[in-house]
Amino acid sequence: MSYVVVGSAVLSIGSSFAKGFGAMGNQADIEQAQEGAFDIYQAQTGLLRSQRGQQKKEAALGYDVASAQYTSAGMDIGQGLETGQRNIEFATGQTGLVTSGTMQGKETDLMTKYKDDMTKLFDTRELAKDKRDLSVNAADLAYRRGEMSADEAYQNRLTDIEGIPSNFLEGMFS
Repeated sequence: MSYVVVGSAVLSIGSSFAKGFGAMGNQADIEQAQEGAFDIYQAQTGLLRSQRGQQKKEAALGYDVASAQYTSAGMDIGQGLETGQRNIEFATGQTGLVTSGTMQGKETDLMTKYKDDMTKLFDTRELAKDKRDLSVNAADLAYRRGEMSADEAYQNRLTDIEGIPSNFLEGMFS
């Protein structure tokens, strides 16, 4: 029976030595795994930066379109005001009713419509600006979340890699 115990101990020690010698060749593999983990991290953050950049471009484009529409619509509203004023002047000249309540009412109605149209136009542009700002903030937030997740995954990979025995003693007692 004592031969079995001694034989078992010898096998156990021999196995530990084998693990120790086997771990000595792991250093190159560990370095390669660390480089691979860093490459994955860089690829993930690069993709996140690219996505954020694309989202910001789309947000800016949407605002640029709204600004162009604002300019065009503002010119149309201005031309409508001028046309309305000319029509009122023509009607006043035709009738000779400069102080007529009807003509003054038309002028007031025209100015009220102009003010309302410009207010709606301004509010629409402000809404587009707010939407752009929200989209940019959402893109930045998504990037930060993704970056934190990628960083956590990278750190976890490094921790796992560091657990691999790399020298004789670490391998012997693993």
